Amino acid sequence: MLENQKKNFAEHVASFQDFGNIKVLDFQRPDSSFYQIRFIFEEDRHILHITGDLGELIASNNPGLTYASFLKDYCHDVHYFESKVKCCSRPLYTYDKDAAKADIIEILSQQSMDYYRLNGYYSMEELIGDIFTDYSSQTGLSMRGIELLNNLLHDDSDYHKIGRRSTGILDIYLLVFQLAVEQINSSRK
Repeated sequence: MLENQKKNFAEHVASFQDFGNIKVLDFQRPDSSFYQIRFIFEEDRHILHITGDLGELIASNNPGLTYASFLKDYCHDVHYFESKVKCCSRPLYTYDKDAAKADIIEILSQQSMDYYRLNGYYSMEELIGDIFTDYSSQTGLSMRGIELLNNLLHDDSDYHKIGRRSTGILDIYLLVFQLAVEQINSSRK
């Protein structure tokens, strides 16, 4: 996926401005706003703002979120970067119902059907139907479905992640930052 994304940025030109505590990295096609993106680092507050065609994001890490540290500490670890995201205008995840159903069938198949009958269900389909009440592609299983699984299986598993898939937006932000910094660094040589 990221190789295809690189093509979208092949004609982009990076520019960097250093205002002391504020550092701004722009990456866009000349005379176009197609997939333009801007990274603004408030280094005294350890806050990163990302704006542009790919949406908006705010991340913070006090201390440690600076222009210099971003390439070294964040760009090679999307999960670490995600842990610092405070808000993003684009969803970080989507939930795939078919994948979630497959995951749940695998989890439930570890118990005998007699066990489910004791809990008031006469078929796996009936149980799965209740678990998927109010399922959403934005949030996944509803609280009712999660509580049902927890009560039925008596465990503390994280059922919030069932069927969850990354949208890839954070990977794209990191890729774009790396491409822009490489261009800036090569132009300084």
